[in-house]
Amino acid sequence: LLPVFLGGCLLLCSLILLFRSWVGQRLPELVFSVAAHIRSWFGSADSDWQRIVGGIVLLGVYIFVLIPVFEFWLSASLFLLSIFLFLRAAAPWKIVLVTIGSVGGIILLFANIFNVMLP
Repeated sequence: LLPVFLGGCLLLCSLILLFRSWVGQRLPELVFSVAAHIRSWFGSADSDWQRIVGGIVLLGVYIFVLIPVFEFWLSASLFLLSIFLFLRAAAPWKIVLVTIGSVGGIILLFANIFNVMLP
């Protein structure tokens, strides 16, 4: 019940801010400014939005393709490798080491110590 209440409060506050930003603007001006703002997100080659959308796509592939098809260790490893390489987080050998350590640590901690079944 609390998450629904907090979500409703966030929605109400965002609607209040949205309507306050519309005050004094005609509809064509508003549409043009919103379209220009959205174009600026995707316009530059160094846009953070491209990285955000790419990360969301990789997360969707992980959730809807990799987890149902492969074992946990393989799907998690493929996801971590792909997201780190996509974001250019470090040198490739460091990415492989971090992936092996992370997935190995999760399996050791949850499957062996806490006896939790992994997907």
